[in-house]
Amino acid sequence: MGDLFEAVLRLLIFLPLVAALAYFSLKYGLGKKWQFQGTGSIKVLDRVSLNAKSQLYLVEAGGKYFVLASGEQGAQLITELSGWRPPDPVPTTAGTGWRLWGGR
Repeated sequence: MGDLFEAVLRLLIFLPLVAALAYFSLKYGLGKKWQFQGTGSIKVLDRVSLNAKSQLYLVEAGGKYFVLASGEQGAQLITELSGWRPPDPVPTTAGTGWRLWGGR
């Protein structure tokens, strides 16, 4: 009976600690790593999921803009948007970043 009590006590102590560690790691650690807007010479300006394994990306690199596709076979250049410039950013109501397209 003592072993069972000790196991339950350990579970009640360590489970909240592990949950809190996971929460703060995702909120302050990995969350910052996976943001799309970069500060280097290549920036992912927008991403659209086509399905679970395929995405389209709007990328700025060296002052030029590109549309890239990403899927199971890797990344592929779709087109360069020559002469295109992004519109002025519009703050979103959710506070999650900037919306480049005029849609909702």
